[in-house]
Amino acid sequence: MKKVLALILALVMTLSLAACSNQSDTQTEDTGGEETTSPETEVQTVTMKLAGTTTADPALGEYQAMLMFEELVEKYSDGSVQVEVYPANQLGGSVEFTEGVALGEVEACVVGFDGIGNLQPEMYALCMPYLYTDNDQMRPILEGDTDARKAIDASLEEVNMMIAGILYRPFRVMANNIRSVKSPADLKGVAVRSPSSAANVAIIEALGASPTTINWSEVFTSMQQGACDGVENAITELVSINLQEATKYVSETNHMASPIPILISKSWYDGLDASQQEAIMKAGTETTDWRAQNVKDEEASAWQAFADAGAECLRMDDIDFAAFQESCKDVYKQFVEEGYFTEEFYNSLKG
Repeated sequence: MKKVLALILALVMTLSLAACSNQSDTQTEDTGGEETTSPETEVQTVTMKLAGTTTADPALGEYQAMLMFEELVEKYSDGSVQVEVYPANQLGGSVEFTEGVALGEVEACVVGFDGIGNLQPEMYALCMPYLYTDNDQMRPILEGDTDARKAIDASLEEVNMMIAGILYRPFRVMANNIRSVKSPADLKGVAVRSPSSAANVAIIEALGASPTTINWSEVFTSMQQGACDGVENAITELVSINLQEATKYVSETNHMASPIPILISKSWYDGLDASQQEAIMKAGTETTDWRAQNVKDEEASAWQAFADAGAECLRMDDIDFAAFQESCKDVYKQFVEEGYFTEEFYNSLKG
């Protein structure tokens, strides 16, 4: 898929350059070879479709952030960029709309780095277990003028994507209905729901559980009826589908970061007026800052929701955290060996 996209993008750029050349020749002929200065043109109004998997729940911070980004883009662009928000897979699943962004058919999307892995396998490096300790440590690495951010930007540009902002989530936890989980040994034989992402599957196996692929929309019923024993995700995502009502045990394994970038189709962005580009990036920065603060309160509320529902909540100090880290220490090597990314790229992400 990556090679096909590269060929398509190369063809689009070639045709665009040819069109520009023809236009330049025509202008020269019309003016007898003399340069002319075009009058300043009015900024054209454009539409940005913003796709995502996030539930359209006004109480959910991630959805609030999408709406905030919409409002700020329209404000700072004086209405010349109109944003249409499509949450809850309204434009298809993450595979479909990320491909749409890469091909310039969808202008923007909000999706985890694991959701881009089908297009750019290097993004799986950001999903490796215990790469970062928390969002406070990760933020300056991903947002600053760092080797990590430069490597990420260069990698995304290969598939016609760029980052306008980042919506942070709490790190992923382990929830289940079989037993209290204090070490990887406690997950033996536990069937844990996994998305189709190669990173998630590998991490669940390394943690000692047995991954089983189930659509997110079916998770609550699957847990309630025993079709799966457990789920791993950010605790705020678990609460977003009321999983506290169908879960007995939660452990703060924090095995994987879950930043959700706001991705823009680069070819679309490059065709915008400079003022519109500035508006989008300014809106992205402000949305990122707001979400980084909001997520802390949302995480605390999510843990309280599980406690109020009667679930056993084991925080980091209650489990053998070092044992979980040890169980996952070689996962990244598997991905290097299989060609998803290089060790150099992986190490560059550490800041």
